Amino acid sequence: MSSRANPTDGIRDFPDFVARWEGLHGNVKATGVVLGWLRISFQVARGLSALRLTPNAITLIGVLFSVVLYLTSKSCFAIVFLLLSLIADGVDGSLALYSGRSSTQGALLDSVADRISELFWALALIRIGSPIWLALALLVLANTQEYARARLLSLGNYETGIVTWGERPHRAIYLGLALGLSHAHPALLTAFILVMVLNQSISLVMVLRSAYSQIRAKDRLSD
Repeated sequence: MSSRANPTDGIRDFPDFVARWEGLHGNVKATGVVLGWLRISFQVARGLSALRLTPNAITLIGVLFSVVLYLTSKSCFAIVFLLLSLIADGVDGSLALYSGRSSTQGALLDSVADRISELFWALALIRIGSPIWLALALLVLANTQEYARARLLSLGNYETGIVTWGERPHRAIYLGLALGLSHAHPALLTAFILVMVLNQSISLVMVLRSAYSQIRAKDRLSD
């Protein structure tokens, strides 16, 4: 995800990279898998920076991988392009942070790119046998969740809310499982996508409740 913060100077070393990442994510402590991913993305970002690639270019490459994922969704190669799309989506923000190229334009491009990519994810589900209404339901629920978060942040002095099992990385994992099921057990595909829709519905409710609670709490303080 491309930059979501004001421009910064280039990163000095890995501890500096982690510290700035934590600052951009509500000062949450990076540990475990997250710290491991940051270590990998730091090295990748350093290599991409040496190649003079820009964060926005990586964002667009991620969208391209999603298009190819859709085109190859009936083959075993689809999983590979899903992984490449996710890597690009994660590394573009790391590159922006590493190179000091964070910008509002990059954040906007990243957000639009995510929505376009997820459109092709939904089309891929339809292509492998998902009922159209289920794939569209997933797309609408996911976009509504992301819109609610973005709208809350735009109001100022609010947090993004709780982390659910319907976040974009989780949606990618579920898509990967659906792609696998389409080859191994195609008869189970529709039932699995129904579970995906249920999960996304619960996640949306959790996000909306969190947003409502924050707004209510702030309103009480202002009274």
